[in-house]
Amino acid sequence: MPNSGAIADDVVIYLHIGQMKTGTTALQHTLARERENLLQHGVLYPKTGTLPKHSEIVWSLLPREKLNGWVRQHYSGRQIDEVLAELEAEISDSGAKTVVISCEEISLHRPALYAKVLERWKSHLRVVVYLRRQDEMLESMYKFQVLHHRVKSKFADFCTEKTSKTTKLGRCLDYDRFLAAWEEWVGRENIQVSLFEADAKADLWGDFMRRIGHDIPLASPMERENVSVSGSFLEFLRRTNSYVPPPPRRKLVRDLKWLVANSPRSPLPLCPDQLRQTVLERFAEGNRGVAQRYFGRENLFQAAANSHERVPGH
Repeated sequence: MPNSGAIADDVVIYLHIGQMKTGTTALQHTLARERENLLQHGVLYPKTGTLPKHSEIVWSLLPREKLNGWVRQHYSGRQIDEVLAELEAEISDSGAKTVVISCEEISLHRPALYAKVLERWKSHLRVVVYLRRQDEMLESMYKFQVLHHRVKSKFADFCTEKTSKTTKLGRCLDYDRFLAAWEEWVGRENIQVSLFEADAKADLWGDFMRRIGHDIPLASPMERENVSVSGSFLEFLRRTNSYVPPPPRRKLVRDLKWLVANSPRSPLPLCPDQLRQTVLERFAEGNRGVAQRYFGRENLFQAAANSHERVPGH
């Protein structure tokens, strides 16, 4: 589909596609909170389709049977053409030359799903993606799934299942193939890859602003949005997932979060060294491909210096 003409030629749209567990929730809440501040600096974070992330772009392209009950409650039911028309009108009316659209759910589906969006905005589009070391990603995702989706499996079994290329998470964790698919649609030159490591974790707002070519100070500091449950607390919750039904479980999770926040003990690591090495070996070749293509080096993540990312014999 050709460009609708509603967007001025000099407008750049930064499509922040995630990935999951790379500070996206905190960033999206901050972008929404700072909306007026951003606009004063020529950056628009559209209100259209936000919760505060722009989920409606994804929902409007998925078959209705693929949407869960919570989504159906929050989704207006509009089709993608209606969503894009409203977004383009908001962009045009704002006068901003930089637009940020953020939704980590975009990364969970192949870019072909967004063909209508990518073709329509082709001349404006830049894709921003954050990558997290795969073992850390699996740890964080597992904690989230146990906490919010009643996952009952142990971490090692979860890793075996989710690193399969047939799963959504497995496809996302294969960063080389993941990025190659997006390159086919928007071009390598239009993709900015940032690593969710020490610098980005310490100053995610500053890192993201640099990605979109701005230096806009925050009116108030970013706040962490998701509480992490680890160690024996996480194992306790996993065990109760098999017999505590949803209504009282919400209270259990709330009280467990309080206990975590008030516990002085540091939790034991979730991922044993041998399992961590196995996970990183699984993705080592692809990580090298991304490192060479985007950063001109052999090791993608800083931890490679400690041999975690290296495969024996390489």
